[in-house]
Amino acid sequence: MKSTILALMVVGAATSAFGNYAYSEMIRMSDVIAVIDVTEITPTETKGTSWTYRQKISAKVIEVVKGSVERTLTIYGLEDFICAQCRFQKGRQLVFLKHDRDLLVGSNWHLSIRPIAGERCEWFRDSASIQLVPASLPTVIKQVKAEIEKQKGIEPRGAANGSQPVRSATNATSSAAGVTARQTPSKFDSRIPPPDLSKYKDVRDAKDWQNPYLVVRAEGVEVISKSNSVERQIVSCDNWHPF
Repeated sequence: MKSTILALMVVGAATSAFGNYAYSEMIRMSDVIAVIDVTEITPTETKGTSWTYRQKISAKVIEVVKGSVERTLTIYGLEDFICAQCRFQKGRQLVFLKHDRDLLVGSNWHLSIRPIAGERCEWFRDSASIQLVPASLPTVIKQVKAEIEKQKGIEPRGAANGSQPVRSATNATSSAAGVTARQTPSKFDSRIPPPDLSKYKDVRDAKDWQNPYLVVRAEGVEVISKSNSVERQIVSCDNWHPF
């Protein structure tokens, strides 16, 4: 029962994220958006606010789309989160970055890195979709710049009632697909124990992940929980309920 409750809570957050945010929230949360050329990747153990980063990336800046940066950047990736990590590779990439203290890191998990092949990269099918399709790099940059202009002058989410907008992983949740959503208080929170790092820090394959997780399918969301008698269950979109 606990597993089902936890999974459905995540479904609620993920639904909001998928339906309303897509790339617009990733752009909003990014302090820096740029086309870069990753020239060096070195191992590290650098502690951020919530994660320890295991990649240190040196990159040359080709084009700045948002923010102000030097001609060379130091970025941190491969955080010790179980999935959706920012795994950098050498070569050209369109990146979406935020600050974790004084570190530049991905603003939206693995979706923060859009590898470039020729003059194309994988990009969101549309502003309300998380499906990625090949797209022309100039077209993607044009869409990003248009969204930045659209967001100028828009009051940050929550500012009207004095609360703070979403800024980092410490006050946001993320779906497995990497889309961010603000954390929603729930009456079930007290039933969920604090994380035990020793149980998952060495997991590198999703099949070894013991907690419930979600797979988004055309017919609904598949809730997968090894602790239930029915290990796999499809939850129709019509049966999602907010908490």
